[in-house]
Amino acid sequence: WPEARHKVDPMQAIDDYAKAKGASPKIIRGDDEAAEMAAAEAQAMQAQTAMDQGMAGAQAAKTLSETQMGEDSVLDALAGAVG
Repeated sequence: WPEARHKVDPMQAIDDYAKAKGASPKIIRGDDEAAEMAAAEAQAMQAQTAMDQGMAGAQAAKTLSETQMGEDSVLDALAGAVG
């Protein structure tokens, strides 16, 4: 039941477990700090995804620019359909 993962709040579970075991509060980050770190991680992942997509687009443009015309290729057919 993969949807069961939505029932558990792991951040709260960590807080409650640490409190029950008497762990030092210094080893558990506060909710705000943890949320800031998660947001920064998500932003970094989005930036990496955007960069990867940009690189893929640049590579596609480079490949397209190097494609020879006049050889009865798919590119010729597309160019003929547009022009």
